[in-house]
Amino acid sequence: MKPQLITEVPLQEKGSFHDTESIRLAKDFEDIVDLYKTLKDRLLSVNYWNYYASGVGF
Repeated sequence: MKPQLITEVPLQEKGSFHDTESIRLAKDFEDIVDLYKTLKDRLLSVNYWNYYASGVGF
């Protein structure tokens, strides 16, 4: 597997890479807004990434 080429991001010169994708389906717009807010909050809470990755935060 090769890394995705994103034009705004410089090419990686050394080290490994990891591309991760996830899909969530929602019934209506309110669910989409709630899921997006949760995802954004988790992404910006860098100090809690280990907690979320362990599966406890879901």
